[in-house]
Amino acid sequence: MNLQRLPAICGMLAPVWFLVALLAFAAARSDFSHLTKAVSELGAVGAPHALAWNIVGFGAVGVLIAILAWGIWRQAGARFAALLVAVSGIAFAAAGVFPADMTNFEADTTRLHILASLM
Repeated sequence: MNLQRLPAICGMLAPVWFLVALLAFAAARSDFSHLTKAVSELGAVGAPHALAWNIVGFGAVGVLIAILAWGIWRQAGARFAALLVAVSGIAFAAAGVFPADMTNFEADTTRLHILASLM
């Protein structure tokens, strides 16, 4: 594989990966509705398969976005744009590192999750 293309491939794969993971993990939960539940609830404290979702749904996608940012930095020379994309990818992964506690919105992990989600 040509390493110069890897960031572009990761950039194209990230939304597809997220969508497939979202649909799969949501389908695995009979109580999950895309109309009434937040995506974060798939990885919330105590949720079924939370660790798997946080790794596959948030972490992997965040890494793919960060690789895209690296490619933008190296190949396009758009440093500020690359920085913004990198922050987005890191924040996406951080949303999985800090799962929300849906019963305690004052918990540190919940606050960090919300902060990461806003970035």
